[in-house]
Amino acid sequence: MTAITRAFAFLISLFIALFNVVGTPTLRRAAPLRVCAYIVVGGADSFDRLDKSHLDGLTDIILIGSTASFNTEGELSVSSDFGKVVADFRSATEKNGTRIYATIFGPGATTEENIEAKFESQAARHKLAFDSGVLENNIRGFLGTYGLDGVNFDYEFPGNAQREKEFSDFLVSLDKTLGDDFLITAAVSSGWCKNTTKEAIEALDSVQLMDYDLWDRIGQHSTIGIGKGCVQELLSVGFSKEQIDLGLAFYARPTTQDAYWYDYKDYYDKTDRYGFAPDEEHGLTASFNTPRDIYLKTRWAKRNGIGGVFVWNYACDVPADNSASLFNAIYRAKG
Repeated sequence: MTAITRAFAFLISLFIALFNVVGTPTLRRAAPLRVCAYIVVGGADSFDRLDKSHLDGLTDIILIGSTASFNTEGELSVSSDFGKVVADFRSATEKNGTRIYATIFGPGATTEENIEAKFESQAARHKLAFDSGVLENNIRGFLGTYGLDGVNFDYEFPGNAQREKEFSDFLVSLDKTLGDDFLITAAVSSGWCKNTTKEAIEALDSVQLMDYDLWDRIGQHSTIGIGKGCVQELLSVGFSKEQIDLGLAFYARPTTQDAYWYDYKDYYDKTDRYGFAPDEEHGLTASFNTPRDIYLKTRWAKRNGIGGVFVWNYACDVPADNSASLFNAIYRAKG
């Protein structure tokens, strides 16, 4: 091989190598990363009491609390203040095109005997509502009356495959009733969805993946590794990446998994670089997500085609002018 031939071959190989590094097509997002937050609301002054410094960056808001509920007959009741609450949030975010949902809760349990019995009681009473024949239309009327973009469900007690199928069937029926006029979303755990039907998955526009209240082997709460694992479990069931909002915990749990919850805004200045903060009152160590953790999770979601991230819950963060803000970490990673 002549020197010229060798040089030409070298250039060809270099071009191929460079193409493989920088020329290989990367995943292009069909839509911007969603940034969703649950906001707990109560009376008419809910909006007035809220730190509003993070609202502009949200693409989706889920109002939860004193919103609406349905009984076993499929009838909805709505708090008298709810119209003002929705109007306040709509006025503050409409210029950004922010979508607003309401969480609708179903009937409670009739027993407190134990957690399994409580969940079964709730599921059975939900089934009565699902079979009422009026719940779907009542939800549609509620969404239209209050000018909402969609409905959210926090159905945390499937219990078994049959109960999960009952909820799946209801979602399919609701989707037919709502059509393209309103969106359906739900909080889910990867472990609850093993028997969700294909039709129900297709009925859901997005899901909020609760990858928190989970710990790694050293007691860290809601790590990025846990989040990745939960996403993979949900994908294995049949959900698409675009449907998933990865959960971002703005609160801590103890490394011992005891039943305590801590707001980030109350401990941010006591938290070390690994997210640990002392709970001196109970002799425990709280495990938070730091701004770096939130940044890395959001960046991972964006780079891997996940539809969005969501926050539980909005009020746990410090204001936007604080350099330790978790929302600011989301917005930096989102770009």
